[in-house]
Amino acid sequence: MKVSILEQSTLSENGSAADAIQNTVWLAREADYLGYERLWLSEHHNMSILQGSSPEVLLAAIGSKTDRIRLGSGGVMLPNHSAYKVAENFRVLEALFPGRVDCGIGRASGGDPHSTMLLNPPQDVDFPQQVNQLELFLHDDHQRVVATPRVSGVPSLWLLSAGSHPESGRMAAEKGMGLAIALFINPAATREAVSQYRRHFRPSAEFPEPRVLIALNSSVQIHRRNLRN
Repeated sequence: MKVSILEQSTLSENGSAADAIQNTVWLAREADYLGYERLWLSEHHNMSILQGSSPEVLLAAIGSKTDRIRLGSGGVMLPNHSAYKVAENFRVLEALFPGRVDCGIGRASGGDPHSTMLLNPPQDVDFPQQVNQLELFLHDDHQRVVATPRVSGVPSLWLLSAGSHPESGRMAAEKGMGLAIALFINPAATREAVSQYRRHFRPSAEFPEPRVLIALNSSVQIHRRNLRN
């Protein structure tokens, strides 16, 4: 079993927002040193305790400070963004850190209704359509538009699910994506989304076999080492 970390840049007692972001960079370096498989960053808005609002920017910072750990979003909340811009952001990351990038996407907003309105989501485009668009841009299959920079690799696409909707498992399966189940959000999730995923999985270039991640709350003590850079 491979162990990974989902980091949310949590505001600590007596700590500043800048401290929370710097702590995330420090955690990534420690996780890389200790042999964790991947580190994903969440996207939240207008929530004082969770300071991670822009996973793509923070991923660029931690990628420059680490050597081997996979970097990803857990996730980018796709309804907040243009699928085209998400594709470009993750292609930049893939160009910087080839073979190390995961693009986890979710359908929630990651914030309250006010912040969601301000994020300027696409009009009259639903989540499945956005997923289709993102796949086209990442694989250079769109007829009129290219997501730059063009890179040889493709970030691995993962669909985030709280496990309550079997259709999320089916969507990930039919598109040959990975499936990440957020049990820390919904501990009462059923097995149905994963069952649908495994039952209907169609292999893709990035996922020749089905892959499922389970995200749990866990208390782990990682002690600071004396790092120079």
